[in-house]
Amino acid sequence: MGLILGLLTWYIGNAKSNGSPYGSAAAVAVFCVPVLFLRLHAPPQYSPAIILAGATWVLIVGYSWVDGHLPQYGNPGMIPEREQLACTYMLLLLGIGWTVAWKRFVLVVIGSGASFFMMLLPPQSSRKAVRRRNAALIGVFGRLYSFLVSTWIDSAAGVKVTSAQKEKKWTKDFRSRLVMLASEVNTLRGMTSLATWEGNLRGAWPVDQYMKLVDLQMAMVNSLAQVSL
Repeated sequence: MGLILGLLTWYIGNAKSNGSPYGSAAAVAVFCVPVLFLRLHAPPQYSPAIILAGATWVLIVGYSWVDGHLPQYGNPGMIPEREQLACTYMLLLLGIGWTVAWKRFVLVVIGSGASFFMMLLPPQSSRKAVRRRNAALIGVFGRLYSFLVSTWIDSAAGVKVTSAQKEKKWTKDFRSRLVMLASEVNTLRGMTSLATWEGNLRGAWPVDQYMKLVDLQMAMVNSLAQVSL
């Protein structure tokens, strides 16, 4: 997506030239709207991909403009060691338009392929993290429910407290823990969606069952919120 947006931005604004300031400004202004919209409103689980696409878009347009207008002078032997990696990356992206785009695309594909390979190696597994997060959240549900029941038992045992004291003692704590639990369940939903992209040699992963488990946990949050009233 970043490669397509970068090529469209550059060639619509500049055609086959080395770069027109007015055409580049107009094209960037138009294509900046969907890029920023996706960055601000995309689901959290897709945020890294949107950031990578935006970076690719900026690099294609930016390096094409720099290479088309700014002559560079200098002795590579005088570059400090800490800056050699950045300079090597800049040299790899030298060019205009498609020349920059395909080099950036190759670099991203190499990085994605390496990360995909590393996902196949234990113990870093997003599916394992999903299973552990489900187990941890179920334990939190049990502790929260026991906290609620024990509070009711104390109230029924004759412990007299005013409504203001009751609000101060446990209601505020219960609400904050419930909101935190709902946030954790929403995070688990995104983790489950992303785990479907992980390669697995053991066969199909039952993502539908995990999503049903997430829906059930969210229903439990809503039930606890109403029962506490």
